[in-house]
Amino acid sequence: MKAIIPVAGRGTRIYPLGITTPKCMLRVLNKPILEWTIEGLWQNQVTEIILVIRPDEFGEQIRRYVSEIDYPGIDFHFAVQKQPLGTAHVLQMTNDYFDRDEEFIFLNGDDLYSPESIKKLVDSERLALLAKREENSAVYNPILTDKTGNLIRIVEKAKKDYGNLLNIGGYRLNARAFELFQQIKKSPRGEYEITDTLELLSKENPIKVICQGESEYWLPVGYPWDILKANEVLMRTVETKVKGSIPESVTKNNSKLIILENSRIHDQVQINGNLVVGRNSNIDSGVTIEGNVVIGDNCTIAFNSILRDVTVGNSCQIIESEISSSVIDDDVRFNKSVVVDNYPKMKKYDPNFSKMGNVKTYVKGDEKDTGRVEFGCVVGCSSVIEAECVIGPGVKIWPEVTVSSGQILTSDIDSK
Repeated sequence: MKAIIPVAGRGTRIYPLGITTPKCMLRVLNKPILEWTIEGLWQNQVTEIILVIRPDEFGEQIRRYVSEIDYPGIDFHFAVQKQPLGTAHVLQMTNDYFDRDEEFIFLNGDDLYSPESIKKLVDSERLALLAKREENSAVYNPILTDKTGNLIRIVEKAKKDYGNLLNIGGYRLNARAFELFQQIKKSPRGEYEITDTLELLSKENPIKVICQGESEYWLPVGYPWDILKANEVLMRTVETKVKGSIPESVTKNNSKLIILENSRIHDQVQINGNLVVGRNSNIDSGVTIEGNVVIGDNCTIAFNSILRDVTVGNSCQIIESEISSSVIDDDVRFNKSVVVDNYPKMKKYDPNFSKMGNVKTYVKGDEKDTGRVEFGCVVGCSSVIEAECVIGPGVKIWPEVTVSSGQILTSDIDSK
């Protein structure tokens, strides 16, 4: 069985993450999103994967990474999408890898799928579409089916309720889809949509709609805060693995721990949650860990820092800082600063602050509700937060920015 994974998108909604790294290479529990998908396919005996990449450095980053990972029995191929012309066009870029009528799997490259869900597609005896039951399916792309559970239509940008089945971007298709591309017209947004391919294909071959079970997950990573949710969900699927150093005296409180080689946790660290640490990282005495915390390779978390539901990239230094509900990219330094993750707490630092409710932030110029009462900041790679700064809820800091000492930030910084 072969599979296609499109990874040529730009992913601007997740900025300032993804400015210097393809979105599929952003990490969840220290593993790139793309590798979670590759692993799920490998577990289900897929033997060839075609990755559709961009013709630039982002595409080369993906090539290099895939050349270094080891999944015995899988052959990797690369197809280049020179222009961003949509998901049906992505599919067309892989035409040369398939025989006539050959069936294959297609999975969105920026989403996380349960291996059990992938298995349902691999094991299906006919063409299939993976769906999830969701009360507010109109937020995504609701699916209409006939009485036997076969696909009739996928509704793009639905303006009303069409039921509780939504399309989650996982398909079992056949090579007839390549021929049908010639019948597709561009959508209003100027792209060729794979949903149009599916509707044409379903008129010739019934496409079974397969629903995820309650224990299965689908995690689309479109915004920075989705990484925090993905960490939380996938933490439930992993087992404790300690290859680094952690003294018996460290308070662990039934925590799930993944500590990789050459990382060291010192005495008097309080772990009141789950902790994932990459290689060659150091967590000093007096540090407190709460909630789900992920720390990358080659990091230093210095004395008396408090990390609460945070993901920290590679090569970061956190020095006597308190950071909550935040996503920190690679090579960032925090020095004696605080990240506030909800609006009421901001009054302590700014008496005139008046926002309440869910944290909101700006995405591509428009205000976006994160759907979270607690969400701190997003810091792009190679940035520096100098001493005694306070960063408010929903603030985003672009790569290579230095925030000078003593600032209270309540809005984004998108330049050096």
